[in-house]
Amino acid sequence: GTYATGANFTKAGLQNAILRSIEVKAGHFGDADLTRADFSDAEAQGANFARATLTDAKFRAAELQAANLSRVDARGADFRDADMTAANLGGSRFQKASFRSADLRHANLSHSDFSGADLRDADLSWASIGGADLSGARGLTQDQLDEACADNRTKVPAGLVAKACGN
Repeated sequence: GTYATGANFTKAGLQNAILRSIEVKAGHFGDADLTRADFSDAEAQGANFARATLTDAKFRAAELQAANLSRVDARGADFRDADMTAANLGGSRFQKASFRSADLRHANLSHSDFSGADLRDADLSWASIGGADLSGARGLTQDQLDEACADNRTKVPAGLVAKACGN
């Protein structure tokens, strides 16, 4: 594999880059353009992608524990089977992205837009969904919402209910 632990790709233009199985723990990708980049099977624990463009990027089965994906544009991105435990996804655009079978335990999804996103079988246990727009999300169940932490600004699909943690 390729090792780039702690590497700095801030503001880099990495459109269409093939970065499969790269080990880039604590790497810096803030403000980078990663449109259609392939990070499948990457080890990017603690990496910083804040404000990056991740449109149509692939993160299938990537290790993204505690990664910072705040304020990203990840429309159409593929996070299937990714481990995003305790990751920060706050204030981001995830329209039509796939989180199918992703591990989002303890992740911050607050104030993000998931319109058309696929959340089938995603683990939302203790995930913060305050202010998140999940109203157009696909595959979302009441069981998933019962495990997450919502607030009065959380939007969910018709027929489902989101509650604060402990309620």
